[in-house]
Formats: sequence, structure tokens, C-alpha cells
Amino acid sequence: MKKKTLGLIIAGVAAASMIGTGFAAWVITASATETANGQFVVDTVSEKTVTITPSFASNEATIRFLAPSTGASTGWLTNNNAATQNLAVTLNVAYGFNEGTTAADFKVKYDIDYSSVQAAINAGYITAPTLTLNGAAYTDATVQALSGASEALVITFGWGDAFGGVNPYTFYNTFAYNEDYKLVEGTPTKLEDGDTAVGKIQTVAKEALTALSGINAATFNITITVTPASQA
Repeated sequence: MKKKTLGLIIAGVAAASMIGTGFAAWVITASATETANGQFVVDTVSEKTVTITPSFASNEATIRFLAPSTGASTGWLTNNNAATQNLAVTLNVAYGFNEGTTAADFKVKYDIDYSSVQAAINAGYITAPTLTLNGAAYTDATVQALSGASEALVITFGWGDAFGGVNPYTFYNTFAYNEDYKLVEGTPTKLEDGDTAVGKIQTVAKEALTALSGINAATFNITITVTPASQA
């Protein structure tokens, strides 16, 4: 009985030894996963925009070199057109800004193209326009700060030296029909003693008014340019 018991004990030790050797040979590598989150930070993009809506006051966009509004039915030179002169127009310009944008973000300039009547200006029949912006004198194409959500540009033409700076009806009727005249700096002028006449007043009137009619239906253009206030 003692031998049998010893054998069982030995067998048990041997078995225990074999099991221990098996676990030491096999290596199981386990994996582990975790997520670390990062993020990108960039500046967002926004726009500062402006809309431009021009319109002429009272829908009057026409300069008319016609008879005076007081009438032109008497004298040797008359005018039977029902329409009368209009030497100035007002361009109202409305500006719209997107959210977060104001007039202070912009500057503006107004370009007036009246080249279609430049020949009449050179001849002294009419004058180049004068401009006022929001009630102050404005020089064509000057860049300046945008003053607000609306601006008013007044464009005023005038009669030239060939008509003494006044309406031709008024000017020529200061002379008598068939009266002689002289020229003083391009303006027909009454003769004084000893002066030499250069022609008859009705002749120069016809020539000048015929030449002036050449600008009928001519156009002038106004270009409005808005740029960022920070732009050079």
C-alpha cells in the first residue's frame, strides 16, 4: 500500500510539471485600442459686401438745353417747344450692407463721362458740369469715404460764353434783329464807337444754335465705384 501511494504522488507531480511547461511556451499577445481626438483650428471666411442702387430724383435724367421756363414767345428769336431747359439732375444712390458691415468699411468715387458733348464745350456753347456730393463741391473721380447708406450727386451743366453764360433766347434778344456785333473772348458783344463789326447777330445765332443741336440725344454716364476703405 505504501508503494502504490507513492506512485500516485509521483504521477501527480509529473503531471503538474507538464502543465506548467505548456503555459510558458505559448505567449498570447493581447491588443488594446484607445482613440485620442485632435482638431484643426482655422479662421472662418466672411464677406463685407455692398449693393448699389442709383436712381435719378423725380425720374429726371435728362439735361435739356432748351428755352427758359419763363417762356420764349417774344422777340425776334423765339422757341415754341413746350419743354423747357433743365440744366441739372440729381443722382440718388442707395447703399445696402450685409450683416456686420457699415459705410465706414468702404470708400467711393463717381466718374462722369460727358465726352459726347465735349465739342460743344470746346466751342463755348455749354460748360463742363459742376458736381456737388451731399451738398459739398465734388471733383470728378475723387475717392473719398462713403458717408452713409445714401448719397446725392448733383450734376449741373451751364450755358457757355458763346451765349454770354445765359440762355440763348435771353442772350440774343438783347440785340436787335440784323444788329452788328463784335467778339470779346468768344462772346458776341454790342459795338461801341469805333468798333469793327464781325457779322450780323441773327447769322451767328443760327450757326451757334445749329451746332448746338448736334448734341441732341447725346448721353452722359456716371460710374460708381466702391472699394474697401483699407484698400490703397
